[in-house]
Amino acid sequence: MGSVLDVAVYSDTTADESVDGVEGFNFRALSGGITPEDRRRIREELLHRVHPTWNHDHDELAHPPTCAHLRHGDRHYLARGHSTGLTLSGRSGNLITQVVVTDGVAGFGGFCPAQLYAAAGWTLAETPSGDLEPWPVPVSVRDDFGAAALQAMFTDDPWAVRVLRSTSPCSRRPAARSRAGWCSSIATSTS
Repeated sequence: MGSVLDVAVYSDTTADESVDGVEGFNFRALSGGITPEDRRRIREELLHRVHPTWNHDHDELAHPPTCAHLRHGDRHYLARGHSTGLTLSGRSGNLITQVVVTDGVAGFGGFCPAQLYAAAGWTLAETPSGDLEPWPVPVSVRDDFGAAALQAMFTDDPWAVRVLRSTSPCSRRPAARSRAGWCSSIATSTS
């Protein structure tokens, strides 16, 4: 069997949907390789968050999806999330965050972390609950997420140049603790 990525899904859950049997914001699905330390790190550093000023002038559902790449030791976390509307209790602020986890950057199968966002199997449209199978590392990504296309975007797009250069370029050598709501992991290195 080839490399696999462990997976965690976090959202507002019923007690029956929650992996811990606890209602509220919790993990609704995990693959077997997600550790208690992984769960703590995901809760503390990788969940989708709506920017505090967003709700003043915008619908929370229009908030851009978020993504983040975090390295802690040899453990790599790649997250994406978005707002989903009302919580089970009827309040605004529900979210879904899905995180893939691997030991070492080699676990990304030769892709830089940002390229995995273009993997065909990574969709937030369905929110499973219970036990998950680890995901096989993708064998290909869309052309617009190829290394050359990302490098061009990183150097030619004015927004990317302004925003991503001020963050850690989380390609194959991410900062030990990088977190950015706007896909800082899109930056690719040419080395």
